[in-house]
Amino acid sequence: MKKIQYLFIVVMFSGVLVCQSLYGINNSGNLSADWKKTVEKIDKEVWIGYSIKTEKKENYFVGGIICTDNEISFKDIINGRVEYSKAFHSNNKHGKHTFWGSGSFNGKKGEKEIAILFRVKKGKSRLRIKKITAFNFAFSTDFGGYDLYWMGDYDKSNSLDFIIDKFKENDDPDLQEDLIPIAGLHKTEVAASFLIDQIKNNDFEETRERAAFWLGKQNSRAGLKFLQKVVFSNDETEVKESAVAGIAQAEIEESKEILIDIIDNHQKEDIQENAIFWLGQKDDKDVVKILKEIAWSNKSENLREKAIFSLSQSKYEEATEELIKLAYNEKNSELRKNAIFWLGQKAGKKAVSELKNMVDNTPDIEIKKRALFALVQNSEKDNIDYLIKIAKTHKSKKLRKHAIFCLSQNDSPKVVEALVDILHN
Repeated sequence: MKKIQYLFIVVMFSGVLVCQSLYGINNSGNLSADWKKTVEKIDKEVWIGYSIKTEKKENYFVGGIICTDNEISFKDIINGRVEYSKAFHSNNKHGKHTFWGSGSFNGKKGEKEIAILFRVKKGKSRLRIKKITAFNFAFSTDFGGYDLYWMGDYDKSNSLDFIIDKFKENDDPDLQEDLIPIAGLHKTEVAASFLIDQIKNNDFEETRERAAFWLGKQNSRAGLKFLQKVVFSNDETEVKESAVAGIAQAEIEESKEILIDIIDNHQKEDIQENAIFWLGQKDDKDVVKILKEIAWSNKSENLREKAIFSLSQSKYEEATEELIKLAYNEKNSELRKNAIFWLGQKAGKKAVSELKNMVDNTPDIEIKKRALFALVQNSEKDNIDYLIKIAKTHKSKKLRKHAIFCLSQNDSPKVVEALVDILHN
């Protein structure tokens, strides 16, 4: 065993400096064999880790404490590019954004290398896996003061066989649930088949739900067809909802087509609403046209409301234009108010300009009030000046009163000063 780095330091949340050693393990290319040899070397609780490469740069993390904006990345740690004690001491923290759980960061640089780490402890009869985490090399993480035994890079086939073996060896449902996304990170047909088997046969609902979500990420057409059958089956609703979310994760055209099919043909409105939500999360300009049609024409007010929300989440200008049209022209007053509210959540001068235009020119006092409230939700500085002007000078007493109410939601010194001035005059 080669000790590739004697010591590096991580600052834990308590602020206490914790020493960790990083050990390099000779990589034979056989992950299971290297794991077995590494386990024989340890006599205390440690991390054992390795990496796989993906076809494109990913930014996922699964489990663990992930620090997204620390200057130190895991790649720096493994490659020995950083004097760890100085670097971590100068930061004196993990980073501004520290997360626990699973997710992705679109603004964070991805890497093709993904680290997969197991925190393990030897028991009297067998090795106990206490924690599992995975993340791309651009992130940094908290090792909690435990040594890391690093085995290097393995091909995805070798890694997936190893993960599936660990899944079968351990009957702890929590551990099995944690292994599902690790298998899902491999994005192969073998991974898709494994996940389908868990959805069909695993005894634990949480594991089936997680498998359904990660099946969609495999970009497997067979996997998507299977998830579509799950959604239209008589199985429990929770797994159906995860299946809808999983369908939306796929980056192939069939994903959008299946979501539209669910919206058009499913018998349960809550499942349709879920499909509208996930359709709106897709980075696809054509989705705006679909949401527009639902927002204007669907027979269900609940589905129309969900489509309005999804339009508000879109980055495309066409979605903002549609919200403006709904805010002005929708005959259903509740849906119109809903469009105004979500328009207020949109950043951008156009949305703000239209909301002010509603206050100035729409005859309906309720719409004026709704637009004022939407403006105060938007953090633009000019909005506060505009609301103060309305509160002080508008000819409608009702609107002045409502503007004062909206201003009271903001505790800036400028607003406080204006409210005191209004009170005294």
